[in-house]
Amino acid sequence: MKIADLHIITQQIKGFSHLKQIESLKQTDAKWIQLRVKDLPQKEWFEIGRKAKDSLKNYNIQLIINDNVYLAKEIDAAGVHLGKTDMDISEARNILGDQKIIGGTANTYDDIVKLHERGVNYVGLGPFKPTTTKKKLAPQLSQFAYEVILKKLEIQQIKIPVIAIGGIQVIDVVPLMMTGLSGVAVSSAIVKSSAMEHSVQQFREQLNKFQFSNE
Repeated sequence: MKIADLHIITQQIKGFSHLKQIESLKQTDAKWIQLRVKDLPQKEWFEIGRKAKDSLKNYNIQLIINDNVYLAKEIDAAGVHLGKTDMDISEARNILGDQKIIGGTANTYDDIVKLHERGVNYVGLGPFKPTTTKKKLAPQLSQFAYEVILKKLEIQQIKIPVIAIGGIQVIDVVPLMMTGLSGVAVSSAIVKSSAMEHSVQQFREQLNKFQFSNE
């Protein structure tokens, strides 16, 4: 199962809705968009999800739903990303089936091992830097911390795509990817950019220096 190396995450921005962000991202080289709706009524959340899926029907872009397994199933999204306090991975897998992507959030090596044992398809590991998109942050991970964790995974022969998350800027891509990561998740540096297409291109140029199968 192919996991993209650039995960672009929508966020709540006044005057620039999730759907408008997706419309703008359709004009870029985006291949993977995570719809991250927070603090909205369930009815509105589902409406945004349905419109997002419909908007992307003619585009080769994977739509991942943050948190909401039932929404991901209803709209036939590519998959779901689950945080530590969200639905249990095994329950999500029972609902979505084996063909859907399930990602999980990790802050430590032990977190990754548990997620791997539960059958996730990729792990978002962080935070690398402070981010305004999450209220309660775990301790930040340095570049060295990523190196240590990824080396331990290699020694234990645990093969799973690991994506860096948390406040990532273009300048961070090369040093992060040199640790052995499979990619990066980006929100503010792209969706808050005044030139979104250019920002996506900048990230792509840096990521293209690294080739991983991510399967």
